Amino acid sequence: GKRVVARFDRALAKGATHTLTDCAAIMARFDMEHRLVQRYVSSLPVFQPDGEGGSGGAPVVHAPTGPSRVQMAAALAPFNALCDALQTTVEVEVASMCVVFTNVAGALQL
Repeated sequence: GKRVVARFDRALAKGATHTLTDCAAIMARFDMEHRLVQRYVSSLPVFQPDGEGGSGGAPVVHAPTGPSRVQMAAALAPFNALCDALQTTVEVEVASMCVVFTNVAGALQL
């Protein structure tokens, strides 16, 4: 198990999808694929403190300061950008997970 996880980590760092798939298949045989799914998901930039998909120092919007639609739109712009980045990330990663993991439904539940 530990060697497969280490191999998976190296493949993840290199973006080697074929090796990721091989590792996931091996772990699935031992009902341990979920360990790799957790590592995969936690490595995504959106879940990293300064990742491209995270807030990355973007201003945090607590509440709009004025009642006008223009002011609200400006205040919500960082949130909208974050939502767009999350949607794009989810679409790309679901496609990747379909290739890598044998139990896609289980992987997506994590």
